[in-house]
Amino acid sequence: MLFNSWKFMVFFPAAAALYYIAPARLRWAALLAASCFFYMVFNPYQILFILAMAAANFGAGILIEKAEGKPRRAYVIAAIVLDCAFLFVFKYYNFFFGSVSSVASLFNMTLSFAALTIIVPVGISYITFQLLSYCIEVYRGNREAERHPGIFALSVLLFTKVLSGPIERPGDLLPQLHAAPRADSREIVEGLKIMAWGFFKKVVVADRLAIVVNQVFGNVRDYSGFSLVIATIFFTFQLYYDFSGYTDIALGSARVLGYRLTQNFDRPFFAHSLTDFWRRWHVSLSAWIRDYLYTPIVLNRRYWGKAGIVFALVVAFTLCGLWHGASWNFVLFGFFNGVGLSLEVLVQKARNRLNKKMPSFLESFLNIGITFLYFSFTLIFFRAATTADSWYVITHLFSGFGQSVAAFFLDKSVVLKMGLSQFEFKLALLLVVIVQVLEFMQRRGSLWEIIAAKPSWFRWGAYYLILLGLALFGVYSSKAQFIYFQF
Repeated sequence: MLFNSWKFMVFFPAAAALYYIAPARLRWAALLAASCFFYMVFNPYQILFILAMAAANFGAGILIEKAEGKPRRAYVIAAIVLDCAFLFVFKYYNFFFGSVSSVASLFNMTLSFAALTIIVPVGISYITFQLLSYCIEVYRGNREAERHPGIFALSVLLFTKVLSGPIERPGDLLPQLHAAPRADSREIVEGLKIMAWGFFKKVVVADRLAIVVNQVFGNVRDYSGFSLVIATIFFTFQLYYDFSGYTDIALGSARVLGYRLTQNFDRPFFAHSLTDFWRRWHVSLSAWIRDYLYTPIVLNRRYWGKAGIVFALVVAFTLCGLWHGASWNFVLFGFFNGVGLSLEVLVQKARNRLNKKMPSFLESFLNIGITFLYFSFTLIFFRAATTADSWYVITHLFSGFGQSVAAFFLDKSVVLKMGLSQFEFKLALLLVVIVQVLEFMQRRGSLWEIIAAKPSWFRWGAYYLILLGLALFGVYSSKAQFIYFQF
């Protein structure tokens, strides 16, 4: 049951009503039942694996808390190994042994393995990272072990975030679930506004850009030059509006129920560096990588100086790429982000000196532009179907560039070949500009705070425009899944 489906439009009001009708002491049970139903719509049997993981980590947390010394360390290591083993078997087994077999063939060796044909449980990457952080935080003494099995299961399966996060820390979510908040009309209205804006970004903007992206990246060898550049940039915006749209719906639906989830995006396309970008993009994942991968590696290699920082960045972000999917393309996506972050560390002093010599507006323009273009480059690996397709796109981005630019603007058939009419293409560009302008305005407060400060005719006009945009310009298709749903 995807957020952008009519099933969810029926499910969510029913789940919210059930939640608020239930007695306060049983609201966790009502919400857990609704979340189990939501999850089982995808595959009724997969929930057994998720509940098994939850039960194992629930028990591990209590054992870790009670133990001391070596047993305490042994329990947390066992929990980490178990969670990673679950993830490996479901998501990486075939990729790992397939890669080993390919490497062996280079040395004229033949290795065979039995491929697994199991379905990957929905949201397993997010669930695994959340459970890992729970056990690690209990081990570090930052969080008491949860004693309520139902609320712990709810923290894992909560339908507002189970598909694609945010990756919630135990200290943020569990206390809220225990509190069982009462209905608050202001919170409900705010939640619905956030959801509406999320739907707008997803079905009006992201899914329109997806038409071009899918057409070009699905047939990359039919395109070259400016068409590939446009498709690459469109994918950067599509990915952002798709994922931030999902996040807004997740945060908004949780807000309707009285809960606050982690903000996952903070205007990332206004970042002045790749380091700044990853503080703003997929914040819950970036923070997880920082706290549980990067920082431990840096501390372990602190005697290496800057080389230790570079090593930690490359390793952490390569693993971050692998977390996204069992593919060498995702590994390369993470690796090149790690390389970019490392280069920033190595040239930071020279960059600071250069920035001081430029006017502030030029400095901002160049830094934002370079950051955006570099991240867009890494996304070629993220989007292309194979490494061969990635290489083709990279090597043909500027093939006959001048001619392809002229043809793009002078020959209407070039745009049509990319899947959109001239009007639809201009509409897509206009929508991107509008959303980015609105994001720029949010540097001093959220969109809803800005609108709330305006006269009533302006506020209601803005709300109606969003609903009108959804009705008139939404791209509604059963195939329009959220991109991060696959992870």
